[in-house]
Amino acid sequence: MSLTHEFSAQEVLKHVRPHPFKDNGLSDEQKIEKITENFREIMDVLGLDLENDSLKNTPRRVAKMYVQELFKGLGENHFPKITIIENEMLYDQMVLVKDIGIISLCEHHFVTIHGRA
Repeated sequence: MSLTHEFSAQEVLKHVRPHPFKDNGLSDEQKIEKITENFREIMDVLGLDLENDSLKNTPRRVAKMYVQELFKGLGENHFPKITIIENEMLYDQMVLVKDIGIISLCEHHFVTIHGRA
């Protein structure tokens, strides 16, 4: 009978170097609203016409993309469980998985990075 151990992301992350995240107490919808307001200001500063049909809803689209897509994985409640199983087959080689598609975000420039690992 194999032994299986599951760990939450919080349990694992508390042993990892400090990360740049903090709990600001905002719900996803509150984050979207605040980002929408602020991105609207950015577009205004850039001189973009927010009444233009192609730009009218851009602040909310960008806010939803940040919260529901690009930064969604940062929430600890979205991390998968980490499962450790007993090595019953006594496998003594590294398990290699390759050619995995990734999308990440440069934390300095907020630009997406696409690649394969």
